[in-house]
Formats: sequence, C-alpha cells, structure tokens
Amino acid sequence: MKYSLVFVAVVVLFGCFALQVLSAPPDLPGYDFSLDLSDKMANVTPSTSDIPVYVYYKLYWTVDATDIHIGIVCNGSAITGTNANSYCGFGFRRSNETTGMLGSDAVSGTVTAGNALQIADLTLDGRGWGDPTSCIGGVTSIICPDEDKTAPCKNDVVAVGGRRENEFLVLEWRRKLNTGDTRCDVAVVPGVGIPVVFSVGLIDTTSVDPWPYSMLPHDFAANVLAENLYIVFDRKPAATPTTDTNTPTTPVDTNPTTPTTPTDTEMTNQTSEDSSSSTHSLIYSLIGFSTLFAIRLL
Repeated sequence: MKYSLVFVAVVVLFGCFALQVLSAPPDLPGYDFSLDLSDKMANVTPSTSDIPVYVYYKLYWTVDATDIHIGIVCNGSAITGTNANSYCGFGFRRSNETTGMLGSDAVSGTVTAGNALQIADLTLDGRGWGDPTSCIGGVTSIICPDEDKTAPCKNDVVAVGGRRENEFLVLEWRRKLNTGDTRCDVAVVPGVGIPVVFSVGLIDTTSVDPWPYSMLPHDFAANVLAENLYIVFDRKPAATPTTDTNTPTTPVDTNPTTPTTPTDTEMTNQTSEDSSSSTHSLIYSLIGFSTLFAIRLL
C-alpha cells in the first residue's frame, strides 16, 4: 500500500511538470497574418554564440490604413528557466545596415510579477546599455529608449496589452506606419519587404535602473540564423462583393399529382412487416444471450 501511494504521487508530480512544460502556446485571434519564427532563433550568449536553440516565438500583425498592429507570443522560460524575468523584442532593421541588430528600430516588452505591462520603443545604436543619464543628450553608441533621446526621437509605440500565460509571454502594441521620426524609426511600407530583428532575453532583477535599462542585451536568444530575413507587412485584401444579376425563380411542376391515401391492405402489409422485423430482432437477442450463457458455463 505504501509503495502504491508513492507511485501515484510520482505520477501526479510528473503529470503536473509535463503540463507546465508542454503547455500549448496561446493563440492571438483577430490578426490578419501570423508567422512562426521559432526555428530562426540561436543562442547568442558569449560562450555559446550562434548555437541553434528552440525558443517558441510567433509574430502576429495587421496593417490598417495608418497603423501596424503587432502581437508576439514567446517562451521566455526557455532562456530564463522561469518566465518572471524575461522579455521579448521585435524590430525593423534599416536596409543599409549589415551589422545584425545595430541601428534597428525595435520594441521590447515584459509583464512584471505584479502583472504590470512594460513596453519600450528603442533604437539599437550600440551593443550595450547605458543609464538614463547617458541616453539623454543623444548618445549614439548604446541602446536607448527613444523617449530619452533628443528630438526628433520620441516614443511612438502604443501598448495594447500583455500577459503571462503558463511559460509564455504575450505582448501587443501598435504604431504608425510612418511616424515621421526619421532618426529613430523605420517607416513600414505595405507590400514592401523589411528586414526584421527579434529576440527573447533576460531582465536584471537586481538592477537599480528602471525598465528598460534593466534588460540584459547579451544573455538572450535572437535571430542570428535569420539576419537577412525580410517580411512583407501587407494589408489583407478586401473581400470583393458578388452580385447575382439573375432573379431566382421557383421551379414549377407541370405534372402535379394528387397525394393518395394508402389502402387498408397496404397499411396491413406495412404493419405485418414492422411486426416481423421486431420479432426477428427479439429472436436474435435471445440467441446471442443464450450463446453467451453457454460459453460462461463451459
């Protein structure tokens, strides 16, 4: 009995662990397009550079007349071991940049342990972070939030929503297709391919600096395997209305027939057939029951 209880406990614990690890990623309905980028990720930590690593990362988007709407579902726990201190990022590279993420117009976001949504509009001018003081004044050798840089840079991102669901981080935001910020933003032209960047990384929970300066840019998985990936952010084609110029007509039966009432003989025959069918069913049931009973006696 004691060993049975131990076995049951082990099975329950294993099942809970499997449910946590193998949870189905949430879907984001309402977007016109989506693209799974999981197989484009690589581990870019200094000790394991360019080693492919599986990190779930799915991009959703819709383009309307003035804005692009972005949704991301990523698996932060694949990097951090927990989902409490991870972030997801996505951005547009400048076509003339050939140095990976440098110069990109990016957005990073997270959801804190207290369920606070934090999203930042960034310019990746360097490979490292400064502090809030160093970004003010237009320093161009580090990563800075656009709102902390000099004009015309500004925050052009509107946070829409975010949550943590099992081991997944969900982020949604929107921005203008063309923000007018030529220094820090990349214009999105519907129908024209744009090189993109995307990543999942860690947040330094011991940092004295506020978000987004607490992100750790060198301990993350990113699109090293897809540095030349272009995505066409197009609008969904409008549905073409169809019209039927032919007026529907009701077919006319030129040979109408008068329904007839069955005769007494026909009704008697039908009743006999029904009764015979019921009798056959009863006989088959009795035969089957007798056979089973005989087998049990043997």
